[in-house]
Amino acid sequence: MGFVFENSTEYFITVEIKDEKPTIDHIYEAKMYAELFKARFGFLISTEPLAEEIKRLGQSRNALFKHEGWAYQKVICGEFDKNAKRLLDYKWFPEKPF
Repeated sequence: MGFVFENSTEYFITVEIKDEKPTIDHIYEAKMYAELFKARFGFLISTEPLAEEIKRLGQSRNALFKHEGWAYQKVICGEFDKNAKRLLDYKWFPEKPF
């Protein structure tokens, strides 16, 4: 859990980290924590890429990555490269958050 400051506004965030291929269960777990803490963003960061099937499902079922609360709350998936020790800038889904 943490905070993000943007344009003098403070947002609460949650982060779920997995050292495996992310699944729909992981997405729902990240949504649960984001809803529980009323976070603006729930992040799911993994060391493996998000499966294309999950991406297609997320594009057809908008609710997969959105969670209840105020407008624009969502779960965003990112990929962490263990060798480079950084988040891969081009591997965000459904969008780059920053």
